[in-house]
Amino acid sequence: MNVRSHIAVVEPISDEALNAAVPPPAGAVNGQVPSHDTSAVASAPECKDPDSAILESYLSRRSALIAQEQSLRYDAAKTATLDQAEKDANQIVARIRKEESGRIWDVPERLSTFSGMPFYQSMSRIRSATLFKIIQKMPKGALLHCHMDGTVDARFLINRAAETPGMHVRASEPLDSPRSLRHATVEFTVLPADSLDSTTDNIYEPLYTPLAWVPYSDARAKFPYPHTWTVKDEDGEGLLDHLIPPPAQDASAETKRSVAFDSFVQSLMTMAPTSQAEVHRNSKEAWAKFITTFGAVAGLLGYEPTLKEYVKEMCRINARDGVKYIESRVNFFQEFMVHANGQPDLSHREWVRLYDEAVTEVREELKGQGIEFWDARIIYSTVRIIDNPQLRLALEDCRALKKEFPHRIIGFDLVGHEDPGIPLKTYLPELLRFKREQSELGLDEIPYILHAGETLADGDHVDENLYDALLLGTKRIGHGYSLAHHPLLMQMCKDAGVLIEVCPISNEVLGYTPSVAAHPCTVLLNHGVPVSLSSDDPCQFGNFGLSYDYFELINSSQSTQLSSLYVLVQQSIAFSQMDESEKQEALAKFEKDWAAFVQWIIAEFGEDNAQN
Repeated sequence: MNVRSHIAVVEPISDEALNAAVPPPAGAVNGQVPSHDTSAVASAPECKDPDSAILESYLSRRSALIAQEQSLRYDAAKTATLDQAEKDANQIVARIRKEESGRIWDVPERLSTFSGMPFYQSMSRIRSATLFKIIQKMPKGALLHCHMDGTVDARFLINRAAETPGMHVRASEPLDSPRSLRHATVEFTVLPADSLDSTTDNIYEPLYTPLAWVPYSDARAKFPYPHTWTVKDEDGEGLLDHLIPPPAQDASAETKRSVAFDSFVQSLMTMAPTSQAEVHRNSKEAWAKFITTFGAVAGLLGYEPTLKEYVKEMCRINARDGVKYIESRVNFFQEFMVHANGQPDLSHREWVRLYDEAVTEVREELKGQGIEFWDARIIYSTVRIIDNPQLRLALEDCRALKKEFPHRIIGFDLVGHEDPGIPLKTYLPELLRFKREQSELGLDEIPYILHAGETLADGDHVDENLYDALLLGTKRIGHGYSLAHHPLLMQMCKDAGVLIEVCPISNEVLGYTPSVAAHPCTVLLNHGVPVSLSSDDPCQFGNFGLSYDYFELINSSQSTQLSSLYVLVQQSIAFSQMDESEKQEALAKFEKDWAAFVQWIIAEFGEDNAQN
């Protein structure tokens, strides 16, 4: 097989070709100035010596080479067609970024700070930045990669739990020491009023019976440990802003115990560093903690009234950040949740019914507040630890739900920690059978939208999930972190229109990259691979909405312009699972929203009204 025949090869520019060409404007792309700074070329001193012709020829060739490479970027077509307002907005945002780089990030006397520095060390700086405020106002189109049980602020579930009759907690060992708080498995559930499983044991005493259910209200009132969150941010300015703060010094002892318990429960559901927690030194350690957070979330979320309100809150959080549409992965690995009556028999069908009702209701609620929200849909997911017979049952369940809720179920995925998980190759018999049956029976397509390449590996069976995902016809790839190792697969994604759902902050927190500045996302973008940005699990990471992930990209990449983000948002809509008529309507609305956003930037931050 001739690999080169499948790749668009760009031949090197010869000296003769460059010297014969009419040099474009310094660093231009199709006649437009690209995002990088070309001031060094523009300000080159006039040459009076005999070598001036050589230098001028070199600078001409340099400009042409930059222009040729820039023409391959994902945003080249947009850069070439900017109207004057968009050019002005690009320049304004570049000016603000440059000013804030010197004032906030790349400060000479602070060696630990830089643009794209680790997320938890920089949250207060991010929120103080004018550039972040601009990104918050930006229309963001579609959120294509998030896990429903990781989308909502943990404080929402904690507040609901405190108000829920019958909520209980249990632990795998007595919580009788700070060590046990860190190492015990802690779970939650709602029990019916007449349950015999509830105990009056004190969960903090050595005589507590492991796994005995204790009333949540009792555990909250008796909590004997100090407040969990004491870690300061990089500047020592206080807690990360999504964490529960301690109460006032003069608060009652009861209030202090209750709030300290709430902070402990929050620490079970988030990846934010605490004073007690060990540092996660690699992705294995980070994932070991990450997996436990979903166990804590499951019991607080898996209750009929809470589930419906949770889905509404997921839509509210994202809609208020400029997200109009969501495709959330819902994990159907667990067979039942808890009914409102306390019985643990709420079926998958009921989950989807509640999701459907919640989205319909919250859309009207947001409309009444002047916020447009298009829809939220479900990618049916199960965990890549199941065997093939279990996978067959999951696929059949997915098909049954699709038949009853055709507008709500829009794809299938296998989720979980990819490195130790079962590779896609093992599941091929069932995944191929499912595709064949859909075709033979003339059923509505349930496309695969698969996680693949969420790994640091290069060439092992985990990395090879990318091959199988593409051969199985996946519509998009979740994460695709290792895709940058594969030039042919990158070209296949371009040719077949397979978008990569990139989650920069998630990949950093889970130990795949030390900071967003080192993320391979820019490799994919600079090769023209379709990409959208996503938040993945903001409950665990703190990156609610999409503003943080978009900010991290534009703040750490000088090649990324405001108009580059336009392309990413546009792609999030174009590569969604909306039908074609919905996409066209959504894209038209986005164009209108973007034009208004550009005008807002000019009005607020233009030279006549600069706030920097």
